[in-house]
Amino acid sequence: GSVLMAALVRLNPTVPTQHLQQALADILAPKSQDAITENFRIHGYLVDGYRGLSYTDTDGREENPTIRLLSERAEGNVYHAVNQVIFRAGDHQRRFDIVLYVNGIAVGESYQYRFKLGE
Repeated sequence: GSVLMAALVRLNPTVPTQHLQQALADILAPKSQDAITENFRIHGYLVDGYRGLSYTDTDGREENPTIRLLSERAEGNVYHAVNQVIFRAGDHQRRFDIVLYVNGIAVGESYQYRFKLGE
């Protein structure tokens, strides 16, 4: 969450940090046990931003910002490629050889298939 939190602060400079922390907690909290549903939910946040935040600013106005998780500029994002990643959910786990992250959010994974020639 710290890479994503840093991105939220950088990409949403007008939103107070404590409200970004609330948004982060909601973004990271699974809403479904179904991986496809969760991937679709996170994809929506990446494409359209997160709209579940409402707060009153210091002037007493209600704010309903769209929280951006990605910069429109490639250089405005932080990228990581991590090998040998294990995702755990309850009693289930999946191991990926490579996981690609943008601003701390997993956006792609890969298995490495190992085989020997002649088999």
